[in-house]
Amino acid sequence: MRRFLRRRFLVALALASVTGALLSAPPAHAARSDCPSNAFCLWVDANYPGRPWSIGGDWDYGTCWNLPPSINNKASSTYNRRARGITLYDGANCTTMIGEIGPQRFYPNLSINDRITSIRFESW
Repeated sequence: MRRFLRRRFLVALALASVTGALLSAPPAHAARSDCPSNAFCLWVDANYPGRPWSIGGDWDYGTCWNLPPSINNKASSTYNRRARGITLYDGANCTTMIGEIGPQRFYPNLSINDRITSIRFESW
């Protein structure tokens, strides 16, 4: 009887450790593929962790977009899934150009880290 109880205890302990490992497993790593089709995406940290900020839709070329506080001067990685380019600016209302992202281009670790304030949709 003692052997049976010990075996039962060990099986229960093993099951508890497996269940605990499954319940405490870290969330799946976010990826560049989290950027929706035909969108421009920015991530706060390098290498695409977490959920991206994204803007999609059919914007007129030349439209300037000031970034919201959640991503303004915080972007560290980007992915342009649009068919046209995006120009990046350090100032509000598309002043002080600091870079361009071509169509279907991505940068996991921006050299202009934490500087993007506004973007312009381009026709190229």
